[in-house]
Amino acid sequence: MDAPMPEAPPKDVADLGGPPVSSGPLELAVARERMLVLLAGAGRAMKAQDIAAAIGEDITDTSNGRRTETTRSRLKTLVREGRVVEDATGWFSIAPIADRTDGEGAAMA
Repeated sequence: MDAPMPEAPPKDVADLGGPPVSSGPLELAVARERMLVLLAGAGRAMKAQDIAAAIGEDITDTSNGRRTETTRSRLKTLVREGRVVEDATGWFSIAPIADRTDGEGAAMA
């Protein structure tokens, strides 16, 4: 007997050929890398829920929004680090190179 197929992300979320949806939260380092790569390639601001779905977090009704909130929290950390900007409430994009620093005040090349 075949096992039931997992639910796919919502159809309004672009399929970026990303990883399969995980049952638990992604490891922090993996999630951060996926978010940064996604936002760098997107060229536009994205909502936290769309980012969560695109990086493989479970955003189905059964997760009760927990994975989206985990992703939002991680994005806010990236904002504080200067790697991501929050354009309007809940819309995140990659920070321009000129805005990023290497931690010692010098602009990254």
